[in-house]
Amino acid sequence: MKDRIVIPKRALHRSNALSRKYVYSLLSLPFAAVLVWWMLLPSGEYRLQIVEAKSDTVLWQTKAEIGDDFSHRYIHSVELSPVIESFTIGDGGEIIAMESRTRSFGAGLPHVSKGVTELEGGYYVMKELHEPVGELHMQPSHLHLHTFHYGEQSLQLSEPPYTRTHLTIRVEQPSRWKVWTGVMMR
Repeated sequence: MKDRIVIPKRALHRSNALSRKYVYSLLSLPFAAVLVWWMLLPSGEYRLQIVEAKSDTVLWQTKAEIGDDFSHRYIHSVELSPVIESFTIGDGGEIIAMESRTRSFGAGLPHVSKGVTELEGGYYVMKELHEPVGELHMQPSHLHLHTFHYGEQSLQLSEPPYTRTHLTIRVEQPSRWKVWTGVMMR
């Protein structure tokens, strides 16, 4: 009789266990990949932010909704006249210019008639602009009052940490992961 190799049943059992673990590991990889992909998708939430442009450091933020309005008011550095600009958050989370109020049409001020232009209370008012602007860039001066208004909140941009800083006002839609972990809100 030929020599037979006898493999104990216990060895076969261990080998099957290793095979099952390997199969379970392989099956869990697609699930993990889908979960990671889903967590990186944009959430349904929006954040209105004021950011230091150079470092991308968020200086102020709040939850925002589509259709919310905000504005900023400042004294124009050349004309030394007040300017009030109003914006809304559009359907896709974009910033849309809605209205601009100025007392003159000097350097750096609106000069092209868009929407409806009227003279109202000493201001030239351009209404119904509906112009997407992406994000707003500004560098508030410490010399004149510059304020930002959102709902009941008001910020003085002419004071630290905002003054003399290149600022970006933007709307961000964080990933599900950032919302779930609370990374976006301080």
